[in-house]
Parts: sequence; structure tokens; C-alpha cells
Amino acid sequence: MATNVTPNQYQKTVQIAEVGDNTQEEFVGTFVFRTMLSHRDNLNEDRIRRELLVGPTGSASGEEALNTAAIFAALTVRIINAPTWWTERNNGMDLYDNNVVAKVYAEARKAEADQLAELKAKAEAARAKLRELPPVNGDAAPAPTSAK
Repeated sequence: MATNVTPNQYQKTVQIAEVGDNTQEEFVGTFVFRTMLSHRDNLNEDRIRRELLVGPTGSASGEEALNTAAIFAALTVRIINAPTWWTERNNGMDLYDNNVVAKVYAEARKAEADQLAELKAKAEAARAKLRELPPVNGDAAPAPTSAK
């Protein structure tokens, strides 16, 4: 997990309940996700992705490995807290069920997208209020020009 702590307003708690496609094991628990990443988090995500891809031979892997590394790098920096079934399995990397990892990843991205949509809505409302304010310091709005 990333080392810097995200302020609470950029976190979301999500309940996950999924049955593994391969193991038929039930995975139920609470995750706390970061919903916004700092520059450090973004760099950390890229570093983790590259570390997962470059093995002892120094060569990168195929497309599936690229996707898997990107997903686990993203989850590593986004997950603040996870259930023991996730942490005890090397933060999901030792799970046998792709659908469980996919569910956790989808929920992390959804939490991020929901936060962004909420912030954009608040920003637009603030912009609308600003447009309604009278000019500051007696500055008048420019007079409309007439077409000649």
C-alpha cells in the first residue's frame, strides 16, 4: 500500500461480497479505497506496475501480464484498508479467482469515478454562484457591442 495517508474526504468504504468462479469460496468484507491520488501515489502506481513486470530476466511479459500488473498496481495504491482474506493472500495476488480481483478493481474505480462526479457537480454549482455575484470594486461588465 502507498505510504501517504489520504484525507478522509478522498476515501470511500465499500462492502464487497463475491463467490470465486474457480474456488467457489465466499469473499465478503469491507474495503476502504482512495478516491483521489496524489502525484506520489501516481508515481508509486507506475513503479509497482514496472516492478511486477520485470522479472529476473529483465524482460517484460505479454498482454495478460501487463493488464494484471496494471490492476494490482492500481489496487495497491488505492486500497487503504482491506479484509484479512485479501491481505493474507498477498493483497489479492495469491487468489485463484479472477472475478474476485475484477470486482475489487471495479469497485475501486467506481469509488474514484463517483468522487470525481461529485466534485465536478460541486464545482459547477460554485461557478454558477460566482456568475450571479455583482462586479467587484465597481467594475462594470463590458457593454454589449452592437453590430453595424
